[in-house]
Amino acid sequence: MDSHTASLRDLWNRFFFKEAFQPCCGIFRIAYATLLLINVLVWWPDLNQWFGESGVLDFASSRTVIDADTITLFAWLPKTGVVLWGAYFLLIGHLLLLLVGFYTRVQAFGVFIWFTSFQHRNLLIFDGEDYLFRLFAFLLILLPAGKYFALDSRRESDRAVYPIWPLRLAQLQLTVVYISTAWEKLRGSDWVDGLAVYYASRLDGIFGRFPLPGVLLESLFLMKLLTWLVLVLECFIPLGLWFKETRRWAIVSACFLHLSLEYTMNLFLFQWLMLASLILFLDRPPWRKGALMSKSLN
Repeated sequence: MDSHTASLRDLWNRFFFKEAFQPCCGIFRIAYATLLLINVLVWWPDLNQWFGESGVLDFASSRTVIDADTITLFAWLPKTGVVLWGAYFLLIGHLLLLLVGFYTRVQAFGVFIWFTSFQHRNLLIFDGEDYLFRLFAFLLILLPAGKYFALDSRRESDRAVYPIWPLRLAQLQLTVVYISTAWEKLRGSDWVDGLAVYYASRLDGIFGRFPLPGVLLESLFLMKLLTWLVLVLECFIPLGLWFKETRRWAIVSACFLHLSLEYTMNLFLFQWLMLASLILFLDRPPWRKGALMSKSLN
């Protein structure tokens, strides 16, 4: 084996299979569970309307608007209100226990199964935000999220480092979200021509959440600059996150981007979920220094 092959193998092993101190996983677990709990609690007033047999879409009809291979536990459970509410409270229970980190992997598995079941029960009321919630629920099954800031950590030994490959999978997933978003924008003409933000600003049901300067909304030149700025940031962020020298700037850029979108657009929890996901790239809690630096991801 030549030196180049050996170097690539060592790089691969260090990237995926070394053990590292990963407190970011515990912080992400708390943020994720909080956001998904808010999302699920919003269903409460209209649970029967969205998921019940007497609601807008009975189970038989729901099968006609979704891939036949999708799986939901509601396919095998009785189609009654008691079962529906029981499943709903089970999901909330899993989320509360995930939040405090009690049997974390079991709770993450429960959240994944029940959230997927609800999603496949009425796909029409879910969007890309919910798909991302589902993806991260699955990744939390693998992450050492119960080893830090969790009730589970009290039952563990003094061991503080764990295999890093689950964290790498979660980081790669977030990177793919940014890359695919930028790629789709670059494929179309509206973003490249600088007109996308102008068009979006005219969508009254989505844009205009809080007041914006009139000169900004009426200036085509400024709208084009904002459109191109979004493109530049979405191309820079997924690359900058992977290098220690640019990671801080990438995180700051992502925070600026998502908070700006949160201010201007009505997209519920998507921006906050993306902000929470950036925690996965923090190599140590910002309030901890000194000895913990030697155990960081880098």
